[in-house]
Amino acid sequence: MNTIFITGGTCDIGLELIKILEKKYNIIFTYKNNLSRAKNIKKKYNAKFYKLELENLNSIKKIINILKKKKIIAFIHLATEKINPQTIENINNKDIFKMLNANCIGSTILIKETIKIMKKNSYKKKNIIIISSQAAKFGGNKISLYAASKSYLDGLVLSLSKEISEYIKINSITLAKVNTLGFAKANKNKKNITKDIPMKRLGSSHEIAKSIELIIENFDYMSGADLKITGGR
Repeated sequence: MNTIFITGGTCDIGLELIKILEKKYNIIFTYKNNLSRAKNIKKKYNAKFYKLELENLNSIKKIINILKKKKIIAFIHLATEKINPQTIENINNKDIFKMLNANCIGSTILIKETIKIMKKNSYKKKNIIIISSQAAKFGGNKISLYAASKSYLDGLVLSLSKEISEYIKINSITLAKVNTLGFAKANKNKKNITKDIPMKRLGSSHEIAKSIELIIENFDYMSGADLKITGGR
């Protein structure tokens, strides 16, 4: 059976994606800290999980060795390293290295090695989908490193689409405000959080997951694109 590889599978979007895809594909997903949720997902759905630390090269190598034994037809990169919002002068230097090593260097190595694995199988509709953020386009208060790392990945997707689109489509999805547990926690004391969204509501994890499914299964002539799922924002 064809395999779909999802990083950050324990996040709300990852969970919704697993729910949608697990009956049609083998699912391999990764987690970093939330082992209990990973175990619960495995109990309910046809999915296997492994720990991945993007800032750790040995951790990446372990995942790659697992993927080499599978027929990977899609790679969805949801995982991202974050720190608490703060101004650049107050960010610990260790946190700078950790975030950029994970979101930029580690992600690049993982993408590179997964491309090499995916290229070897003859499936005609192979996809890589990288999750981006409007922060990469517009910046954001006290999230400079996060925004910069997402902007880096946007550039990587666009450039790789010139290199690999003959055998693998690669696209990004830009998100704005999505009603996840993490978003709710970060914005619990804020009011009118939808006032700058033309659709006047938050996006849902299910809507994002369905859009990813659509790219995997139906968008056969799209590569190097940035699909904006932002409610018009």
